[in-house]
Amino acid sequence: LIRKKLGTEVPFTLVFSELVKSSAALTVTFETSASSDNSTTVPHGPPAVSSGTHDSYVTTWSNNAALSKGGTLVIVAGDYSTDLEVLSVSTSGSITDAAGNAMTDFTIPEGSNLDDVYQVVVDGVNPYITKVTSDPDIEALSLDETADIDIYFNEVVTLNQSITFKLSSCPECSGFEVSTVSSGIDDNGDEVSVASYTYQVAEGDYESSALYISTITAPSVKDISLNEVTSLTTPAGQKLSDNSTLTVETVNPVIDDITTTSSTGVFGEGATIPIKVNFINGAAGSAETVTMGGAASGIINIGYNDPVVINNGTATFTTVDASGFSVTGDYTVSSTDIDGSITVESIAVTGDFTDAAGNDADVSVASATIFAGKTITVDVTKP
Repeated sequence: LIRKKLGTEVPFTLVFSELVKSSAALTVTFETSASSDNSTTVPHGPPAVSSGTHDSYVTTWSNNAALSKGGTLVIVAGDYSTDLEVLSVSTSGSITDAAGNAMTDFTIPEGSNLDDVYQVVVDGVNPYITKVTSDPDIEALSLDETADIDIYFNEVVTLNQSITFKLSSCPECSGFEVSTVSSGIDDNGDEVSVASYTYQVAEGDYESSALYISTITAPSVKDISLNEVTSLTTPAGQKLSDNSTLTVETVNPVIDDITTTSSTGVFGEGATIPIKVNFINGAAGSAETVTMGGAASGIINIGYNDPVVINNGTATFTTVDASGFSVTGDYTVSSTDIDGSITVESIAVTGDFTDAAGNDADVSVASATIFAGKTITVDVTKP
């Protein structure tokens, strides 16, 4: 078995049945690609030797008969064969013996082709990434949750140095390191190498769109034929963000403000005042979607300062509003409520109340703006 990588040479010899001369070089085509087979000349020609040297070899053969002539196939990008063979031999000139008989049959006899006498493996294909996947592939990841990220290669490779890649969820991170590869199967059923890493979400990681590899560094990746690459890219259409829709969120939803559609005014027994609680992604974030578990419920505790907060009633909620960013409860004024201008004293939730990634919603009202620009007054005292 002989292996030849990109840029190396495969010397070969054509042997004739008798001494012959040739008026021109021969073109020898090898089976090296499904789309474009590689060819070279006999006698030795470019790029193995210069054009001038090649011309002198041709001139010599045209004047001096020979039983055999050698050539050199240089492996170029895209060449691949597990057992190299000659497909055809042709010439623009003529090959003649001493009697002047011209050669008309350029067929290589059965059992005498290159693949019959040697196994030459030609590999002019450098290692590259074919796809990046994850498990799970559809998930909103929160703090400490994990996802297995797999980087598939086009062939079996070895890592002379670790691959380091960065994810869009943490641009400032130094990167995640992969030092070994494992055996995998590609979409065609062929054995390939897979670089795998289990990503664990850390504090501050964030990606609202599909998670993707932002940079990848590969100091030395080699295939079996010792073709080496020192840089890698993720392929268009097969990037992590093409094959998964992972999002990353580690910030708890917090209350931005509490509003009501009721106008400033005085409300008596039986009046209904809708109270809407709006959430954002952290103190400086934008509006954020929240979700409630099937058995979850919340209570909005109403009160007013006199000078301490006095309980004045409640409003309950069990579902998230259609916008996804808020919950609304209706406060119905009771005969037992205390007269005065009201506020929201506190909010309590039982059950799961989170963002899409599973981060618990913070329902503290300490920093919330409440009924901005409105004064809502309760008066249940009978005249």
